Amino acid sequence: MKPVNPIKKLGITTLCLALAGALVLGGCGSKPEKEVVYETETLPENDGRPASLKLSMSLGAGNDMADYDHAMEEAVEEIIRKYQADFPNTAVELLPMNSDGEEPADIVLVKDSGAGGAGDLLDLSEYMDFWDNEGSLTAGAGYIMHYMGRESVYAVPVDIGQNLFFYRKDWFDQFNEDKTTAQEKVRLENWGRVLEVPEKLGDKGRMAVSRELAEDCFFSILWSNLGTGGLADPAGAYYLPGNEGETIFSHEKAEKSVETFRQVYEAALDRGDMSGSEAVEAFVNGEAGVLIADARTAAELAKKMPEGTWAAAGFPQGDGNMAVTPCRWIGWGVRADTQEPEKAIHFLCYLTNGDNNTHLAKALGTLPIYKEALSMEPSLLEGDRAAEMTMLNDSACRYAGIPRTVSGFAEKDQVFQRELGEFLAGSLSTGELLETMDSRCREAFLNHQGLPIPWLTEE
Repeated sequence: MKPVNPIKKLGITTLCLALAGALVLGGCGSKPEKEVVYETETLPENDGRPASLKLSMSLGAGNDMADYDHAMEEAVEEIIRKYQADFPNTAVELLPMNSDGEEPADIVLVKDSGAGGAGDLLDLSEYMDFWDNEGSLTAGAGYIMHYMGRESVYAVPVDIGQNLFFYRKDWFDQFNEDKTTAQEKVRLENWGRVLEVPEKLGDKGRMAVSRELAEDCFFSILWSNLGTGGLADPAGAYYLPGNEGETIFSHEKAEKSVETFRQVYEAALDRGDMSGSEAVEAFVNGEAGVLIADARTAAELAKKMPEGTWAAAGFPQGDGNMAVTPCRWIGWGVRADTQEPEKAIHFLCYLTNGDNNTHLAKALGTLPIYKEALSMEPSLLEGDRAAEMTMLNDSACRYAGIPRTVSGFAEKDQVFQRELGEFLAGSLSTGELLETMDSRCREAFLNHQGLPIPWLTEE
């Protein structure tokens, strides 16, 4: 159990009376021993009465789960069998991946955009004690669970998709071999050092990155310069802290971030005017020493390049001593219209407990949601996702994203891709780019309709 703020537990009036009594009994000069008030854990229960649950593996039309094949169905079915052995009166039916997503289900897959949201799902924050007690949640898991902002919990992660920096380890090691100081070496820990790579390695230091990743790169640079403390909320990362809808594009670090973004693409092959697959091919062929690409590229590089010639790392840090990046994800949620909310949440907790989540990570190659998974299953640190697994314990790695609760951005995958493309093409100046972004976000804030914006709600 965790200590709780006595004001929240007792109420202002009760607290004041308690303090007054303590002063009378203890005298003005005495220091009465402070009483610690504990809150009671709130955990879901299964009362054993007959019930039926349906769990959907579909993300709806056009959103298949091909990356996981049928291994995920088999792994979840195994967990269902174990659950039903303990709770035989609760029937859990697994709806197949290839279903159209329209059959009613109690537990559903939620996507970072599109499916899900506060209007469709139960807020699970009342039961957050369960996941906190299971282990130390990773930064990615924490962000996804609170993707609608503040303390609300509408999803529990299945997997995360993100971009990584891939680099020619053999070239970097060769250059660094006779260097004695960190400053002399070629490194990627912050954006300033990234921009030194072409200067130090020459042709071998060229970068390959597609303009398809322009928005992800830009926001990682800006968010990393601000740090998560400089954002209204990681789930509201277009806005600055406060209640006025002031945007990050008006911050003094925005202009510097645009300049770094410009330099990255100026240093890229063809200024980034290539597809993602062309960028990967350029790296494989030795035309570039650095590749910015989706983390899943690791599997392709492992097949096409000799072992030891390349490595992967997370995005560089900014002025905030953090590497804050956007991500894509899928997760589990409980539908708001379920007829068995307590049992649905109980099964979801079972599905995502430490043992089962670690088992799924090993079986499917997904990222676990608990840091302890790496000690429970060391083999997770091997294979195509080794770099991402290592990042789970890096306190500098954070995540932020599009403000889903602001109605103008609710279901968008990209918001400013066109404007950033125009900037790289020279059609927009730095000032015009930031002014456009600022104006659109202020307008969305002012025109918001729907549920209250979480980071504006007093806790």
